[in-house]
This record gives sequence, C-alpha cells and structure tokens, in this order.
Amino acid sequence: MATSRDSLSPIDATRVYPLRVFMQHVGMSKWAMRQARRQGLVTVRVGNRTFVRGQDWDRWLAERAEQQAASATN
Repeated sequence: MATSRDSLSPIDATRVYPLRVFMQHVGMSKWAMRQARRQGLVTVRVGNRTFVRGQDWDRWLAERAEQQAASATN
C-alpha cells in the first residue's frame, strides 16, 4: 500500500474507522497492523468487518510513546 506523507490524515478520537480506511489514514501496511494488534491495539470485529476506534489508537500510541521513553532512560 503506497502512501505519501502528504496523504496521511489525523485520526479523530471520536470516530470509528473501517480497518482498511484506518490503515490508509495512518500509512500502515498489513504487516505493521498485525504487529500493532499483537502489541495491544484494540480492533472491533462486527460480522466480517473490522474497525478501529480513534480513542483506541490514541491510547495505544500513548502507551508506545511511554514504553519508548522508559526504554530510552534505561
């Protein structure tokens, strides 16, 4: 999935995104999304569709930032 930095969009914490749309917005590949889900990014499955809530992205991203800051100080 090719995206340019100019085409990336901010994620709104109050919205829900279909997985494919979310991946396009943040510029994540399928591999990167699998890794994020393994690392705790919450996705919601409804029928055969998967969604990401903006609030879950914000929380997950904040947790990654805290982990990176903690590992940089060790």
